[in-house]
Amino acid sequence: MEEAINEAGKNPRISAWSPMASAILRYLRKTVPEFSISNEARNLLEEAVRDKYPDLWKKIALTKR
Repeated sequence: MEEAINEAGKNPRISAWSPMASAILRYLRKTVPEFSISNEARNLLEEAVRDKYPDLWKKIALTKR
């Protein structure tokens, strides 16, 4: 757990392959003022991970304090 947290702190970027999500986010960037692909992707991903792995989310949140 500690190793994963340290690695994430040094390199928080992740990448994903999704032409559908990419198209939607790029469309929104072009049509919604001040839309940020990075912020939206982070929010969506964190919500999905928190919902799918609530115990790990809580454990890591407590560890990072």
